Amino acid sequence: GIASRWQTGGYAQQTLDQTKTLAELKALTPAEIAALSPIEKYDLFVGNYDFKATKWELENRGPMRKPTPADWEGFCNGARCAGGLLSEPLLPVIVINRDGLVVTFQPADLKALGSASYFYVEKYAAIGVPATQALIDRPNAGAFDLALRYFIGELKRPFIIDAHLGTEIWNESVVGYTRTITGETPTTAAEQMEVRGAMKKIEVDLALVVLGEISIRQSNQPTQAMVSSGAVTQQMKMKYTLFVDANDRVLDGKWVPAPGTHGVDFAWFGAGKGADADPNIGNGNRALKFTVVDRLFAKAAIATCDALFIKAKR
Repeated sequence: GIASRWQTGGYAQQTLDQTKTLAELKALTPAEIAALSPIEKYDLFVGNYDFKATKWELENRGPMRKPTPADWEGFCNGARCAGGLLSEPLLPVIVINRDGLVVTFQPADLKALGSASYFYVEKYAAIGVPATQALIDRPNAGAFDLALRYFIGELKRPFIIDAHLGTEIWNESVVGYTRTITGETPTTAAEQMEVRGAMKKIEVDLALVVLGEISIRQSNQPTQAMVSSGAVTQQMKMKYTLFVDANDRVLDGKWVPAPGTHGVDFAWFGAGKGADADPNIGNGNRALKFTVVDRLFAKAAIATCDALFIKAKR
């Protein structure tokens, strides 16, 4: 979780607020502050000297949660969403809080905070549901084809899928695709009865380009070039059939079983602000304010300065 002290290993100390007065916190060296977790740095910046945001993370999304989080659980939903909606942090940001305490946020710190802030998102829509063992409510292949070409082909925006059977949900960002039409045939009378207005079947081979996993230290540098070059992407191959009318408008679609894939069982689309702190949307960390995180992201995305200073508002 975001209470992990990723630069040194280990986790935030629950007793930090009990052992450090404000004077002692001000006496921390830059190296000691740099070693703190992203959420500890956030607490210091906004003046939460009781470290309430850190405590919440430890007890609800960290190693102190009961039951203990499974080894596959994480912030992939928030990370994928934030990655598509926020400008990537390129530089460290040096901030000064209201009591004069200086805190440096590395890009990886900000990405962690953005991921948590987007654990719940202001605007959300989905097609299909995450599948366990049976593919019952996955997206219609025709609807998925239209969403793919609109979001990636026209808007140039990623969206998020789960394409893995089982109880674990793996959120993966779709950032590109190769779509090949392999055949076109007239529909049969039976198919026309099933899909009213369908005059033709189009067979499609699809290779989705999705983001792969990288280390925290890799994420502490700009990743756009790595994504563009394919160094941190993977391909998912799948097949489906589209049923179209006389004007080639998609009316329906069906996934075609292929070796190593069953297609996509869930796709979702986020927009707006990170809503982890919004009680009307989720049950996240009330102390983690998106307005603060968003302001830090905006400063860190400017690639013209070595460091940027922000004065915390009282």
